[in-house]
Amino acid sequence: MTDRTFPLKLTTGAEKRLRSIRRPMEGVKNILKFNWHFYVLSIVLAFALTFLLPFSPVVLGIVYLMVITWTWLSLLVSYLVYDVSSLYRYRWLLEELRSEPVNILNIHAGFDETSRALVTMFPSANLQVFDFFNAERNTEISIKRARADWLQRMAREGVPVEPISVDIAGWNLADDSQDLIVVFMAVHELRKASDRDIFFREMHRVLAPGGMVVVVEHLRDKWNFLAFGPGFLHFFPRSEWLRLAEKSDFVVSKERTIAGFVQVFYLCKQ
Repeated sequence: MTDRTFPLKLTTGAEKRLRSIRRPMEGVKNILKFNWHFYVLSIVLAFALTFLLPFSPVVLGIVYLMVITWTWLSLLVSYLVYDVSSLYRYRWLLEELRSEPVNILNIHAGFDETSRALVTMFPSANLQVFDFFNAERNTEISIKRARADWLQRMAREGVPVEPISVDIAGWNLADDSQDLIVVFMAVHELRKASDRDIFFREMHRVLAPGGMVVVVEHLRDKWNFLAFGPGFLHFFPRSEWLRLAEKSDFVVSKERTIAGFVQVFYLCKQ
């Protein structure tokens, strides 16, 4: 990495290109496109209760209110987080880097939202993109829809860097070789704790001394429960991310919350 003084700054042209990457209402559209079955199922179950169970009108009213509230509130929160907030402006990334990264590793689980932005922010860097999607491991219909949608877009628009399909370990990278590793809304797709342990150890192996791993995730906390209802169980609590960092010998140099619903963990080697 160079000795450039931090925080790093974007040029006006780069900021404009970053804004152009996201399409209007893309966040909400993706939520509906990939998870529409959850919304349909919740509404169907709510109405089915009317005929299957002898609930009082008050209880049924509460159930309907919860379904309607979570349906619309989850979409509102998704709009605020994915379409309005600073999440896709990436200043939260630039402001924490002490110098310009030379080697960057971007890792996703079949749905890449960040490579174009990283190329825009660091045009001179050597960027590699790893995709750890595994059809046997990642069986949820939502991620399969997301991957199919991303592959269609990739075929239509092209990609700045060709992704490499990898497993959760055994990457063809030298030890201590990456200045910056970005994992954006992806690790929660590893549902087994043992898989997450392996994944974090591999990131630790390839991260250069003085480099940084940036993990971006929703948390299983009260705010995401209020926003997404039972869907918040798909996320992991903050304690799990801290456990993974500690077990892999990372130091959490900083945490940041974006829009109240997304947590960013900045990890360094001890």
